[in-house]
Amino acid sequence: MRGALWVASAGLCCALTLVVFESLDFSPAGAANRLVDLSLLIATLPIALAGLYLGVLGFRWIGLAVWPGPVGVVATKVELSLRLGAFGTRRFEACRLNLKYAFELSGDEEDGGFESFLPEEEQVAKFLPRILYPTSRDRIDLMLLKFARGSEAEIARALRPAFDEWRSKEK
Repeated sequence: MRGALWVASAGLCCALTLVVFESLDFSPAGAANRLVDLSLLIATLPIALAGLYLGVLGFRWIGLAVWPGPVGVVATKVELSLRLGAFGTRRFEACRLNLKYAFELSGDEEDGGFESFLPEEEQVAKFLPRILYPTSRDRIDLMLLKFARGSEAEIARALRPAFDEWRSKEK
């Protein structure tokens, strides 16, 4: 679905660009006409580039949907592996993962949002912990929400045994 929406957006950008590009005429009919056409070309160029970017993004999502190999999240005692098809494979050593629930965050760290006001048992049952890895720019919990199927509570329930194992080794 995401792929179709991105490709449709790309198609809209490209169609708009083509309509403008077809109307351009750089013939030497006068300096003013060429300047107007050049300015239209320059003004439309960002829309064309956005269309190309959206098309690439859309086809990556479609590539993920039809990926021939195994796709998914695999959590073992030693590793968290995100097999994301067209988006690549990312592996994280469990011993280097930093997992913290909202109730464990100090005032200096990122705010836990409304979740920090819920009872600890409910946070553990319904929400993913904030998962950081030293060499990753992105938060892993957000990647899980983006790529894994199901609600946050379902994903948290499926990964709970691995989280418990990893957190017991931290202490």
